[in-house]
Amino acid sequence: MTANPLQPISSIPPAATGGQPAMPRFTPVDPMRLLRENLRIFIVAMVVGVFAGGALYVYMNIYKPVYTSVTQLFVSTGPDDPYDQNKPIETRTKDIEFYIRTQIPRLTSNDVLGAVLAKDSIKRMDWFKDIESNSDGVRMLAGSLRADPIEDTSLLVVTLSGPNAADVPTVLTEIVNQFINTVKSDVDFQTRGIRTIFTDEVNRARDAQKVIEEQIERYRVENDVPAFRILNNQDNVVYYELSRQLTMAQLDAQTAKMKYDAIVQQRNATGMSYTPMEMAQIESDPTIVSLDNEAASLRRERGAMIQSGYGEKHPQIGRIDERLRTLEQTRSRAVSQVMQQRINMQIEQARGDWQQALQKVESIANQQKEVHTRLHDMETKLDELRQLEGSLTAAKEREDRAQGLLENLRIKLIRPDSSQIRVYAAPSDAEKTFPKVTSMVPAVTFVVLLLTSGVIYLRELFDQRLKRPQDVRLLPSAELMGVIPSAAEDPSGTTHMEGVVAREPHGLIAEMFRQLRTAILSRMDRRGYKSLLVVSPQAGSGVSTVINNLALSLSHNNRRVLVIDANFRRPSVHRLFEVQPKPGLFEVLEEKASMQEAITHIEGTTIDVLPAGDAHMAPPETLERPSCRALLAEAEGRYDVILIDSPPALVATESQLLAKHVDALVLVVRAMQDKRGMVNRMLRQLDGSRADVLGLVLNDVRSSSAGYFRKSYQEFYDYRSGTSSKATDKKPSTSAA
Repeated sequence: MTANPLQPISSIPPAATGGQPAMPRFTPVDPMRLLRENLRIFIVAMVVGVFAGGALYVYMNIYKPVYTSVTQLFVSTGPDDPYDQNKPIETRTKDIEFYIRTQIPRLTSNDVLGAVLAKDSIKRMDWFKDIESNSDGVRMLAGSLRADPIEDTSLLVVTLSGPNAADVPTVLTEIVNQFINTVKSDVDFQTRGIRTIFTDEVNRARDAQKVIEEQIERYRVENDVPAFRILNNQDNVVYYELSRQLTMAQLDAQTAKMKYDAIVQQRNATGMSYTPMEMAQIESDPTIVSLDNEAASLRRERGAMIQSGYGEKHPQIGRIDERLRTLEQTRSRAVSQVMQQRINMQIEQARGDWQQALQKVESIANQQKEVHTRLHDMETKLDELRQLEGSLTAAKEREDRAQGLLENLRIKLIRPDSSQIRVYAAPSDAEKTFPKVTSMVPAVTFVVLLLTSGVIYLRELFDQRLKRPQDVRLLPSAELMGVIPSAAEDPSGTTHMEGVVAREPHGLIAEMFRQLRTAILSRMDRRGYKSLLVVSPQAGSGVSTVINNLALSLSHNNRRVLVIDANFRRPSVHRLFEVQPKPGLFEVLEEKASMQEAITHIEGTTIDVLPAGDAHMAPPETLERPSCRALLAEAEGRYDVILIDSPPALVATESQLLAKHVDALVLVVRAMQDKRGMVNRMLRQLDGSRADVLGLVLNDVRSSSAGYFRKSYQEFYDYRSGTSSKATDKKPSTSAA
């Protein structure tokens, strides 16, 4: 057994199988992998960028040099408080930060730059001789001029760039002088306008005071304000007294209502109880007294008859008893009537008390409402008077404020520090600022590298080909079964793949086929499968070569293998195993030969081969015959594994027909050739067939695509020879029979 330091296939997770997730439109890009794969291109691009940057620097230094002059201006808004003598103007940097930024557009405005270009001394400079119009000169000058404030200071840095070192300071000086004069003119104009506004405000405030004073005096006379205020105070006293009386009356009405509700509830209740006094009053009713007297007379008569010898059952005694019972019932009804009359009288009395209390509440509320109306009218008139008085006060405040602003403006203008802008540092001598080799060469190199990276990135992003094992994860419901490296990059010197398992049994590619064999057998044995269809999406994917080496690897594992060539269009199995091309599968299906006659045994192995036969004109429907299923059934009883070679699924229908008869199938995809959309379409075509799709084999993978193969090649052989301890310590070890 040989330990394999290569990354095992199981480390590459299969795609999710739940549902049918959408295949991504773009290929995920790993920047580090792109850098490793295209390192030479990036090195060449960097060298080209350095040379291009150097050449551009030489050209710009000769034909397009740029010289820059710098000056500093002190900017202020003048004193905020004209009487402030303790706060120097230079310390108020935060107060004028906004003002500095508003002055920058004025410095670069068309008015300032146009006035500078109109001067004869400027027109005679070589810099401006070729300008066709003044607007063109303004745009050129504005593009060369820059103004930036210095943070936390009152300084404004102004820079001007140009092609002539002698002219730049002169032009900058003219721009600064014109800017300062423009600001002074604007300040003078604004001051005159502000003074006029404040004076007009004083006059308007005085006129408003006169009008309001006349209105107040007329209002006082018309409404007799002193007497009006006395009456208002009296009504306030009456209103509060009525409020107190209304509260007491409402309490009385609430009490009467509660008494009335209690009596009504007592009348409606069952099992009422009365005091002895109330019961005495009820029993003293004439009707009840008359009934009681009559009942007493009958009892006396009954007693006399009992004493006279009449028995309890004597008819006369019975009539007296019946009469007494009748009187008792009559008396009970009379008592109930008397009680009901008393309750009704109490309810009527309580209702009367309640209504009387409500009338009192309503009377007091009406009186209070009348007083409240008078108070409201009085308060409205007093509010009108207060508003007039407030308007008069506001007019006086307007006059005082305008007078104060006029005085502040006068003092502010006569202060020596009222100047807003002055030169802090004169324009410096012009220095060359462009080009600079330290910035131009790196910048050009960066641009070249950026463009190169963009092209490589876009190419990778839109590339739909399957190039590396990681790309299989982008296919929905696809699992990677194995990876076969390209023979051209095998350090052992392998030049072609046919029979590499037998020819180089200890080589890297043979080891990868053993890994593939192990992965396939683990699934087929676990599920009881025997027949395996190997198919590709298009021609040139290496299906026949994979079957050839897979059969040899299975033979090394002592598995009885039958290789069937079902590719009637381009049969190649007979050539790979060096057997006669016919008779073969076609003759067996046509019943022109038996299976035993068509099969050829490969000496020294456990492999039997069933070539395609003379089938170049055979229709695909031949594989749908019952004889095909019978052949596979017979082979499944004699062999451990049946490998079937088929034509490409997207250009021929044989693969779909065979998928109805076999247990499982494996898809062979050639790296750098087959695209994800093509493979995904093939998987959809095969979906629903009898065959179980075990997974995908990525064939002919190159180190430039897979990333880790090139380094792993040498480590594999170093590990086998025992010269690398790194492989022993860090690489996983796998065994294959």
